[in-house]
Amino acid sequence: MSYWGYHLRVDAAGCDLTKVSSVDYVRNYNDSLLSLIEMKSMGAPWIEDCGPEDRPDLCGITVLQPIETSSISAHFCNLSGDAYLDVFSCKPFEDDAVVTHFRDWFGPQKVRYDFTVRQA
Repeated sequence: MSYWGYHLRVDAAGCDLTKVSSVDYVRNYNDSLLSLIEMKSMGAPWIEDCGPEDRPDLCGITVLQPIETSSISAHFCNLSGDAYLDVFSCKPFEDDAVVTHFRDWFGPQKVRYDFTVRQA
């Protein structure tokens, strides 16, 4: 059976704080992820260190990367080192490779992920 899309959600706890709080490091990760899963970017990623000033626990780097076949998004929490990654594409990709790649780049203490095939 063919599906319309593939969606990977990664929740990671306790990543390396130096890495998750570096815009340059996160930008390099984004580029390497595109290469790993052979996705074509549709312009530069939007990468900002953002969040409400009165809630430092929510502040961190957010990435939005449009790709030819949908999008990649992520948020990295500066204080806790927690991270959340979503890869959604109508082009198939290896979810286990993405999770391993994420672990290698950010060294989380714990990772939970879910891979879903999408069809309306």
